[in-house]
Amino acid sequence: MIKHLISPIFVLTALLLSQAEARTWTSKDGVTIDAEYISSDENKVTIKRLKDAKEFTLPLEKLSKQDQEWLKQRPKTDLVADESKNYYLPKEGEILPKRLASLVKKRGRLIFEDSFNREDPDDVEQLGPDWRSNSKRSAEGHKQCDFSDGKLVLKVHEIADSHVVITHKLKEDIKDSVMWIRAKITTADYTFISYSDPESKESQYGRLCGVTMRDGDMKISDLQNGFFSPKGVKLRNSVGANEKLRELIAENEITFSAGIHTNVMSNIFIHNSGRKITVYLEDEELSSYSASGLGHETKRELLISSTGLEIEHLRLWSLD
Repeated sequence: MIKHLISPIFVLTALLLSQAEARTWTSKDGVTIDAEYISSDENKVTIKRLKDAKEFTLPLEKLSKQDQEWLKQRPKTDLVADESKNYYLPKEGEILPKRLASLVKKRGRLIFEDSFNREDPDDVEQLGPDWRSNSKRSAEGHKQCDFSDGKLVLKVHEIADSHVVITHKLKEDIKDSVMWIRAKITTADYTFISYSDPESKESQYGRLCGVTMRDGDMKISDLQNGFFSPKGVKLRNSVGANEKLRELIAENEITFSAGIHTNVMSNIFIHNSGRKITVYLEDEELSSYSASGLGHETKRELLISSTGLEIEHLRLWSLD
């Protein structure tokens, strides 16, 4: 009997907690906004305006002393267990598998977050601070990245000679990390999420490691010793070396089945620990792979490549 009571009680508690987070926020110059608390760190707070559900990220220094004090009194983490599934809910719309929730709670430090809830001109790409795309080079400047309904939409232009590629320069170097990306693939081609170190000379462009996904399967790749290694570059430039190149790539990656599907919004988690990457989809651990390229000491850049992708949210915690 008690088992049947857990779910309703949990739901009621969650509702009461979410209502308690809605409050009036005041800036230093007296401007007010009624909004729900979403998340915060040492420098900024993210809130959701009640009247239209639009999210804003504000520097703490711009808030009133009362609001800053309220934030100081909050717990360091907002992890709430979902009794019905094997994950935690740090905030509305975000999930973390229990193992990753424990790591983030004990060692995690949020170093990057983007909710993509902004607008841009109709004919010009304006991705935001520290984001760049390859549209100028690969699509003659035609727009391939657009903000729509709280998502960043990547769509390859018909004249483009390659995938849409966006990069984000991280504010600090990382080694071990947890990444959460909520996204939807919209084409049959592979979508690629990877780390780079542009200062590294061990591989072409400093490519290190990454996770690739398409309808039904995913890959974890050691790029530093595979496709982008000096040997890989040499084979790509050699006549009749395609078979050897395929063998080199296969030796430095693992492919596995995954319940990810085209045009379905999914929560993907990438946990990098030392020389190992583990991938989760929703609350399910899918597969792990270990290789030297995955353990590179300084990951300085995030890269996403796709012919069709919609990204709703991205978070990156350092575990260093």
